[in-house]
Amino acid sequence: MKKLAAGYFLSAFNALCLTPLVLILIYPTIVTYPASIVLRGLGWRSLKQLIGKTAVAYIGIWVFGGLTYLLALTSLVLSVSEMLPVAAFFWTVYSMLEAMLYVVSARRLAVTMFYGSLVSLFGVALFDLIVFTGLVREVQQNRALELVYLGAGALVVSALNSAVASLRIKRREVVSASRYHAALPPSRYTSPPSQAFERTAVPPQPLLTVEVLRRGRGIVCASCRSVNSFNAYACTTCGIEFAKAVAGLKCPVCGAPFSLAKKIEARRYLCGQCASTLLVKGR
Repeated sequence: MKKLAAGYFLSAFNALCLTPLVLILIYPTIVTYPASIVLRGLGWRSLKQLIGKTAVAYIGIWVFGGLTYLLALTSLVLSVSEMLPVAAFFWTVYSMLEAMLYVVSARRLAVTMFYGSLVSLFGVALFDLIVFTGLVREVQQNRALELVYLGAGALVVSALNSAVASLRIKRREVVSASRYHAALPPSRYTSPPSQAFERTAVPPQPLLTVEVLRRGRGIVCASCRSVNSFNAYACTTCGIEFAKAVAGLKCPVCGAPFSLAKKIEARRYLCGQCASTLLVKGR
């Protein structure tokens, strides 16, 4: 996740430039701030398959981050302080969207470092306090600077933590069919030795349909054996991706390829991912 990490390294630089000690670097942020917004949005978008629909929050990061940039830049160039509260509002909105992404990523990708990135909300809250309570003039007169340093410090720590956490994200390959087969609980069905359970690969055929006779209790992770919801793309405990069929016959319950199913009896199969009982019928 190099794009996401690069975006947060730039974000740390931008936050550092908010302090009076390095205010001379405020002009490079005219370039680094929008670059950070774009890279972070691209990074979160690339994680859509791993963290689910929550990743669409990258659109909000682009929209509200862009509005924050335009308003802050206008306020800086034209010295119009009235625009700062609006910019602070948009900044708060996309910061909350990012906080949501931190929590979801920490849970679904098993990268708990993202929880530490939530300290950014504290930094944003301090700058909101400065803007909305009229302390901007106090800061301009070198007073109330402790709030600025504290807020900027929280933002720098959050951004660096997010950058390191992003580098720890690894795209996990879909677990092979053999591992799913090994993770299945013992079957309640019995059959003669000549009809022992075996995985039957049924090629995609438009003349066949699959019906559900009994739903399983959920998708069983082959790695940690935790039970997940049927529409989960990855294990919420260890982050391993689940098999999802792109084409051909598949389990109507969890979407697993039918090649993972085990034959129970004539036309009846047991899904190798969610243990649902399936019936194959010809049209």
